[in-house]
Parts: sequence; structure tokens; C-alpha cells
Amino acid sequence: ERARDYLHKTGRFIVIGGIVSPVHDSYGKTGLVSSRHRLTMCQLAVQASDWIRVDPWECYQDTWQTTCSVLEHHRDLMKVSEVPPGTGASGVARASSPPQQG
Repeated sequence: ERARDYLHKTGRFIVIGGIVSPVHDSYGKTGLVSSRHRLTMCQLAVQASDWIRVDPWECYQDTWQTTCSVLEHHRDLMKVSEVPPGTGASGVARASSPPQQG
């Protein structure tokens, strides 16, 4: 919230959303709580926010993803949710779902 407020105050940025993306379990950091638990904690932390969301995509991948690939994923979601200017509609990117167990 503070970061968004600061960026707005500079007059140079308009923050339209925030994304929390918990890292995959194979990231390798010692003592890292399981992604399932971190995902739940993140969801609880932002449940009252009207502008921050949690995307589980990174947790559900087969292995750790580079920061670049995670950012590309979010960029692609935003491209899918784009709405032509002047339509009065608002696009909302959908959060990814866990892979289907087969």
C-alpha cells in the first residue's frame, strides 16, 4: 500500500494492480516454507485488498522459473485482458489454475 501511495504521489505513475507470486518449492532457499503454505498465507494477506492479487502460476510449474519467465507470464495475462480504449469495459486477468492431475 505504501509503495503504491508513494508512486502515485510522484505524479509519474498510476498503479493499477499488484501481483504476489510465491516462488516454486525447487527455488532452493534453505528453510523455505512449502509453496502450498506460502500461497495460502499470501492469499490471506491480500484478501481485503481491492488491487493486489495472488497468482499461483509460479507454484504450479514443474520446477523453479526464472524471474523473466514469471514476468512474461504476467505480461501475457495482461495482454489477454486488454480492452479497447473507450469501451467502458474493464479487463481482468484470470489467475492460473493448478495443472490437472491425470
